[in-house]
Amino acid sequence: MVKAQWVRRAAGLFTFIIMSLAVSGFGSKAGGTGSMLRVGVFGGHGASPGSVERAVEALKIDPEIEVSQITASMILGGALSRLDVLVFPGGGGARQMNDLGDEGAARVKAFAQDEGKGIVGICAGAYLLSDTPDYACLRLCGVSAVDREHDERGHGIVAFAPTEAGIQCFPELAGADVRFMYYYEGPLLTVAQGALPFEVLATFVTDVHLENGAPAGLMSGKPLLVRAQSGKGRVFLCSGHPEATPGLRWMLPRMVRWTGRREPVGYSRAAVRPGAQDREILFDEALRAEESALFEKLLYGTSGGRVSAIQRLVAIRSWDAAKWISGGLRSKEAEVRRAAALGLAQLEATWALPDIESVLSLAQDSRTRAELEFSSARLSALAPAVTPEHPASANREVAVTFDDLPVASAPYDSPEAWRDLTQRLVSSIERNNVPSVGFVIAQKLMKENDPEPWKVDLLKVWVRAGLELGNHTYSHPSLHQVNLDTYEKDIMKGDEILRPFLTSQGMRLRYFRHPYLQTGRDEATKASVGTFLQTRGYVVAPVTIDDSDWVFARAYTKALARNDAETAARVKSAYLPYIESKVVYFERQSRELLGREVRQILLLHASALNADAFDGIARMLKGRGYSFIPLERALSDEAYGLQDGYYGPAGISWLHRWCLALGGKDLVLPEEPRCPEWVMKEADVDSE
Repeated sequence: MVKAQWVRRAAGLFTFIIMSLAVSGFGSKAGGTGSMLRVGVFGGHGASPGSVERAVEALKIDPEIEVSQITASMILGGALSRLDVLVFPGGGGARQMNDLGDEGAARVKAFAQDEGKGIVGICAGAYLLSDTPDYACLRLCGVSAVDREHDERGHGIVAFAPTEAGIQCFPELAGADVRFMYYYEGPLLTVAQGALPFEVLATFVTDVHLENGAPAGLMSGKPLLVRAQSGKGRVFLCSGHPEATPGLRWMLPRMVRWTGRREPVGYSRAAVRPGAQDREILFDEALRAEESALFEKLLYGTSGGRVSAIQRLVAIRSWDAAKWISGGLRSKEAEVRRAAALGLAQLEATWALPDIESVLSLAQDSRTRAELEFSSARLSALAPAVTPEHPASANREVAVTFDDLPVASAPYDSPEAWRDLTQRLVSSIERNNVPSVGFVIAQKLMKENDPEPWKVDLLKVWVRAGLELGNHTYSHPSLHQVNLDTYEKDIMKGDEILRPFLTSQGMRLRYFRHPYLQTGRDEATKASVGTFLQTRGYVVAPVTIDDSDWVFARAYTKALARNDAETAARVKSAYLPYIESKVVYFERQSRELLGREVRQILLLHASALNADAFDGIARMLKGRGYSFIPLERALSDEAYGLQDGYYGPAGISWLHRWCLALGGKDLVLPEEPRCPEWVMKEADVDSE
C-alpha cells in the first residue's frame, strides 16, 4: 500500500486531459426536470446476476430513479428510447459486448453520443465503456485497460483517494484522506491513445496482486472513478463496486444523476456512511480458505457455529456472504435467525427485506422479534433513503421518569426546602397528566439505621398523586467500581426499605434503574445482574432520551443557594432549549436506526430546577406531538427487546447501545447536543 498523498499526486498525470474539460461541458449546472429519471440496468449475457441485482437495489435508494432491467433484444426492440441512463454492471465486459452484437452496440453508442443520454459502467461495465486496444468494447471514454493478462488479480476491500473533483461530486467522502470500496478484478485504467477528454474523481491506494501471477506496483495511483463527455452524452466509469459496499451504495445513483444531467440530492445517513468500511480486507490465499470453511460451517455446523460463521462472513465482507447467510433466516434456531437478519442489515442486502418480513411471524421471543424488526427497518430505510426535513410529529409517545428521589438537588438541605421542592414538582407532574415513575435512593431516606419519617412522607406525596416508585439501589454505587456481590447486596438493601413501604401504600415494587445507567462492565457482569434482577421480579427501566439535566440542576441550585437570582434565571432560560435539542436529536437517532420513532423514555431528576421548569418541558413535548404514557406502555415497544451492546462507564442512551450492538459506532448519529461550558462552570463540574 502506498501513501495517500502520493496517490493524490498520481492523479496529476491526467491533468492535461482535465484542462480540456471546460469545452466538454463540465462544471455546468445540471438541468433537472423534476420528472423520474428512467434507468435501465443491462441484464443480458455477460452481466453477473448478482451484480445486476446489487445495481438495481442501489438505484432504489434514490426516489427519483425508476429502474428496470434491460436485455440486448429489448435494445433492438427500441427500449433505449424509454430510458435516460443505461448501466452496465459487473460480470464480463467483452461478453456483454458480444451479447449486444454489432447492431446493439451501435444503438448504445448512439444513445450516448448522438442522443445525449448517459451510460454508467461498473467494473466489467467500465471495461465495456473503455477504449482498450484489442478488446471488444464501446470506446466511449478516453481510457484503456492495462495488464489485462492478469485481469483476475484478486478482490477485497481496497483503499482509494478521492481527488478534488471527486469531493465536489461526492462531498460526503470528505473528511478522510482515503475511503474504502469493494474491488473485484476491475480494470486498471490509463490514458488511451488519442484519448478523448476525461476527469479522474478517485484513484486506487491499495495495490492488489493476490492471484494469477499479477505483478505488484501496477494498481496504486490508477483511476478508480472516471467521468467524461462522450459526444452529446455523458459516461461514468468505476473500476470498483460501490453498489456492493455498505455505506457507499448511494454513489451509484449519484453517478447516474450526473450522467442523466440531474442535480445531486442528499441521501439519509442510513444510506450515506462513508466510514462504514475503515480498513483494507484483501482475500489472500489464507482468507479465501477461511471463507470456504465458513461456508461449510453454515451447511454442517452447530447452531453456535453457524452464528459465528455468519458474523465472521459479514466481518470480512465476503462477496457472497449475503446469499449464503440468507438461509439462516429460516433456521429453527432463533439465534441463527437473529444473526442472519442482523448480518443482512449490516451488508445492506435490501433484496432480502421480503425474506426477513416473511419470518417475523416465526419469532417466539421478544429479542428475536425486535432484532428482526430492526433489520427490516434498517433495510426499509434504504429504499428510498431520503429523509424528510420535518417528519410528521403526530402520535409520538414518551414516558417521563425521575431519578434520585426523594430529592436529587435542592438549594437548602432542610425539611422545609425538600417538602416545598417535592410538592412543586409533583404538582407540576399532576397538572400535566404525566404518569411518571420516580426512582428512589433509599439511603437518602435514612438517619443512622432508620428512615426519617419526614423523608418517607415525601415519598407519600408521589404515591398519593398516583405515581409509581422504583428501586435505584440503596447507596447509588457504580457497577464499575464495586464487585458484583456488593452491588447486588446494595440492590437488596434498597429493596428491603422500599418494598415494605410500597406494600403499606397498596402499591408494588417492579422497576429498577441502574445507577449512572451502568448495566455491566462486561458481558458476564451484565448477564449476572440481569438474571439477579429478573429472579426478584424487577423490570429494568432503560432511557432513550438521556441528558445532563443534573448539571443544569447543580448550577441552578448553587445560584439559588447564594441568592444569585440572575444566574439562576439564566440557567433556567438555557435549560428548556437544551432539553428540546436532546429530544430532537434522539428522535432523529431513532429514525436513523429503527426507521421510526420509538416510544421514548426521558430521564430527569427530582431537582429544584425541574420543580420550576417541568411545566415548560411538558408544554414543549406536547408541542412536538407527544402524549405522556406509563413506563409499562413504553416498554411494550418491541425495540426494547434489542440487545444492550454497551459495557462502558458512561450513562448513554439505549438508542446508542442498540447502535453499538447492531452495527457499531458508525450508526451513532454525530453531533449530540452538549451541555454549554458556562453551565458546567457554574455547576463546578469538569464533564457530563
